[in-house]
Order: sequence, then C-alpha cells, then structure tokens
Amino acid sequence: MKLAIKMIVTLSIIGAVTAGILNSVWNWADPLIKENERKATEEAIGIVQPNKVKYERLDIKEFEIYKVTDAENADLGYALVTVGNGFQNKIKLMVGLNKELTEIVGLTVLDQQETPGLGDEISKPYFQDRFKNLNITQEITYLKGVKGDKNKGQIQAITGATISSKAVVKLLNVTLQQLRKLKEFGGSNEK
Repeated sequence: MKLAIKMIVTLSIIGAVTAGILNSVWNWADPLIKENERKATEEAIGIVQPNKVKYERLDIKEFEIYKVTDAENADLGYALVTVGNGFQNKIKLMVGLNKELTEIVGLTVLDQQETPGLGDEISKPYFQDRFKNLNITQEITYLKGVKGDKNKGQIQAITGATISSKAVVKLLNVTLQQLRKLKEFGGSNEK
C-alpha cells in the first residue's frame, strides 16, 4: 500500500513539474510565435500589394482579409488569405485584389506540400506572376501548354503539375465567389 502511495505522489510531482515547465515555455514562446506570424503576414501583404503602406484586418468572420491603403490613405484594395485542397495537402494563398474586385494584383503561396519538382512549382515566382493583373470579372480558367490571356482570366497551367495548377484556380474561383456574396463587397450575404 505504501509503495502505491509513493508512486502516486511521485507521478503527481513529476506531472506538476512538467506542466509548470510546459506552461513557462508556452508563456515565453507564444508572444514570439505571434510576432513571427504578424511579420509573415505583413511580408505577404507587401508581396501581393506592393504599393501598400498600411493595412488593417477587416472584421469578417468568413475570411482573413485585410484592407490595404497607400501613404495618402487611398484604398488600394485587399489582401486575402485562402486555404483549400491541393494534390497532396492543403494549399494556403495570400491574394492581392484591387478595390473593385476585378483584378488580382498579386499572389503568393504561404504554405503547400505539393509534389517536389512538380506541384511545388506553384510556389515559384514564374507561376505566381501568371496571376498578376489577371482579370477576375469572370471565372478564372487554366490552359494546358499555351499561354493564357490575362484579360480573359486565363493562366497557363504548370506542365506535369496540372492538378496543382487546377487546385489553385479552383481555390481562387470558390473564394472570390464567396467574397462577392458578402454584403460588405456588394453581395447579399445569402448562402
């Protein structure tokens, strides 16, 4: 009986000490993690909205979206985070949109685990540049093996990684459709 009590007391002490250490590490690391996330967000907004001076997160529960302004407080547009399925796993994008929601200003991939050497090409500047100044007044489409017409909302898919290219296009189309339904962006908020 005494052995059982000693074991319980010992395990309780070890558990309490471990919990205290974990709590201390969390309290130390949490502000650093949040600051790194803030810096990464600011950097991504600067990539997709290169003329930005200031940004503020909008209070829209459906989206992580930021309103972006220049030095004179003139609206430049929005920076929008969106996540969807890729070929291997989730793809997370930051998309810069003009204030009229008619054109993609810029795009950057925040996170992806697509196939190395194929699908992970979506993270390369040459692919992301295909979305700069892309007309989004109609649905975005991808073309295989031929250069797309940006005025018609077309991009060229990555050869050998069409599924990843298609996933990015689908993610953008779904997100833009949902965004336009919100009353804050001229929609009716109907689902």
